[in-house]
Amino acid sequence: MVPAFFEMAGRQSPPHLPIPPGPPENRAEIDQQRMKDEEMSPNQSELFQIAPPDSGESIEAAVKAAFDDLEAKELLGPIEKAKRAALVKAAQTIDQALGFGRVSVAQANVLKQILETLDSLPRPAEGTDRELDAFDQALAALTSEALA
Repeated sequence: MVPAFFEMAGRQSPPHLPIPPGPPENRAEIDQQRMKDEEMSPNQSELFQIAPPDSGESIEAAVKAAFDDLEAKELLGPIEKAKRAALVKAAQTIDQALGFGRVSVAQANVLKQILETLDSLPRPAEGTDRELDAFDQALAALTSEALA
């Protein structure tokens, strides 16, 4: 059919290239190299090598510490526990991005969301405001003196 089309168009049909029969002789070597290339190290994603995190404090560790502190003070409800899971995953992503030394706009937005979510978490009453803590101590002292 194809040669007939070329004849009707007034052209010569393209030359037929011979296809070598069977697999190439070095097929075993090609397969071994392909399998070796497909093996991945634990710190490697599909497209590029992931650098190990730098020696400084990671955002993930700081997020976990903040939630551990809130959990110790019994300030975590079910919503905060869900936020914890999401923030830890997001912090892992940001730490990996910072390991490369460059951060995309999307990753910067994720970092902004992490900070805003951390600001929305409940705060413990003691230890956050010196003046309020001093007032609480003075009030407690005066109350104990009045009742004694």
